[in-house]
Amino acid sequence: MNPLFADVKNIIDAVQATTTILAIIVGGIWSYMLFVNKRQKYPRARIEHQVACRSITKDKSLLSVDVFITNRGEVLLSLISWEISIKQMLPPQAQLQQLLPRKADSPKTTADQIIDWNLIASRKDKWKKGEFEVEPGEQHQIHSDFLIEAKVETILVESFSQNVKKRKKQMEWSLSSIHNLQPQEKENAHRKHGQ
Repeated sequence: MNPLFADVKNIIDAVQATTTILAIIVGGIWSYMLFVNKRQKYPRARIEHQVACRSITKDKSLLSVDVFITNRGEVLLSLISWEISIKQMLPPQAQLQQLLPRKADSPKTTADQIIDWNLIASRKDKWKKGEFEVEPGEQHQIHSDFLIEAKVETILVESFSQNVKKRKKQMEWSLSSIHNLQPQEKENAHRKHGQ
């Protein structure tokens, strides 16, 4: 073999090996920046509540709650549990009434108060790994109906979802939202009264 061709072949092999090593380094840095630094190896979820209330009888209303879970990340979202709690805020229960001043000259408390609202409805679901999955960019709706007292005016909706990727760390997505209930008959009555 011609020594000149051998030298050229050695140079080409060295350039090729150097290029491969650089490609691996660049790929490693890119993977680190994408999956570790930007945390794209974990799913990102957005949770939304939608509430509707309809009067059934004089004393009972049908409360419909939709929880929308949207996968905003780049990887599969897989949940293993989900729960929702509906709590009555108004009319005030005993625990809230105790915090209200009884007389006009009563001293006002300046400390923050944590109120344990009265639980009126709840639901829990659990799934095995792979049973509840939401693809990137997709949305899943969980619908629930509850029969509640018609006197309930304002509720606190709390939902929690546990991610299978972070099971050991108990990572949850949660959302709390307040909703004023206006059953259709009451809403129509308010409209007529205002006309």
